Amino acid sequence: MKNIKIFKYLILLILIYSCDNVTSPEIKEDPGDSDLQYEYLINLNGLNTGNYFNLCTLTWNQYINENFQSYTLRNNSEVIVINEQNQDTILIRELMPETFEKIYIDVLAESIQTDSIEIYTRPIKPITNFDAAANAENWYSTLTWAPSEEINTQFEKYNIYRSDLNANNFILIGEINNQTDSSYVDTVTTWGYDYYYKVDTHTIEGYSRRSVIQSNIIDSIKAYTINLNTTNNQHNKVNISWTHDLLGEQNFYAIEIWRTNSQTEDPLNNYLLATITDYNKNILEDSYLIGNGISWFYKLKLIDKFGNVSYSSIESGNSLP
Repeated sequence: MKNIKIFKYLILLILIYSCDNVTSPEIKEDPGDSDLQYEYLINLNGLNTGNYFNLCTLTWNQYINENFQSYTLRNNSEVIVINEQNQDTILIRELMPETFEKIYIDVLAESIQTDSIEIYTRPIKPITNFDAAANAENWYSTLTWAPSEEINTQFEKYNIYRSDLNANNFILIGEINNQTDSSYVDTVTTWGYDYYYKVDTHTIEGYSRRSVIQSNIIDSIKAYTINLNTTNNQHNKVNISWTHDLLGEQNFYAIEIWRTNSQTEDPLNNYLLATITDYNKNILEDSYLIGNGISWFYKLKLIDKFGNVSYSSIESGNSLP
């Protein structure tokens, strides 16, 4: 019995000793939501910028964390405050054709984040492939063209103009109300005279776009140098800039900016990004469905008032990943 008691006593000592030396497991504290990093990128985008002459749809990423207060959209003259956190789209209406406008968005939550893009509207679509030719028998001038591709519900008329003073001081000589018409004969002419013509496309809202100028006997042939540059230092954007040696606003017609995402394709065979009709504008911020970390390839087409065309080289640009 005495031995049994001693044995039990030893077991008890061993258990007590073991308990004193037990190492408790390390319990990690819950960091809580306050320590989680929520990386939010606004990515303001003009969903259809350049596709319409009077509107643009803006989209952005929703702010999904707590403490949201508002989205504020602004330009130089207007402020729109949106308090609905789930909203991520707004349609901007009543813009003018050939408008280029910087739009900012402020997202107010625990702090303020800001993003911006340049949105733009296209010009009215003019007639294309315009030509004028004098008839050797009676000197009537026959004008031909490809009809305007403007939305037919917006089309109002073509106005046809003539000048006999070196493509200045045009006078209205005709009006056509059918959009699909593609020719006109000028019979009020004098034998041997050099006449210049242009055709303006008008919409029911009072907007218009002129064609290039064509002579009935003289072909004006000129070539220009146009240089294209791109920058690659922003998210969701590529900045495009250019210079050229076409002198004088009166001699300028347009610059077309073409884009592709294929390194082996001529951009002229892909997408017309924008048409610039402002002689003094020489930079464009491309954010149209641009994405992050994607390479794009650009080419410019310079057109003078007589329809002479010159091209830039192809330049690449990409937004930051």
